[in-house]
Amino acid sequence: MIALIDINGRPFYLNCNMIETLESIPETKVSLTNGKYFLVSNSCEEIIEKVILYNRTVFGGEKQISIKIGDQDQASEDKCLLPEGKRDVE
Repeated sequence: MIALIDINGRPFYLNCNMIETLESIPETKVSLTNGKYFLVSNSCEEIIEKVILYNRTVFGGEKQISIKIGDQDQASEDKCLLPEGKRDVE
């Protein structure tokens, strides 16, 4: 969950895994995967930074992981950028 401020100045928490798109109109429209949306005073850049920080906290951030693609072992420092193909995490 990330903390956001609605356009009336009220804070609320949003499950950032539900975010589909962000749009500046000039306030920020946060569209969710379920079709709902929120208008917030946070900028798109600020929301993106909050989501990145949340994911680093939850998924371990800078840890190096080993992935196996076919018969090759490779190291990746970012879990979000695993290459396409077989994604067995060891």
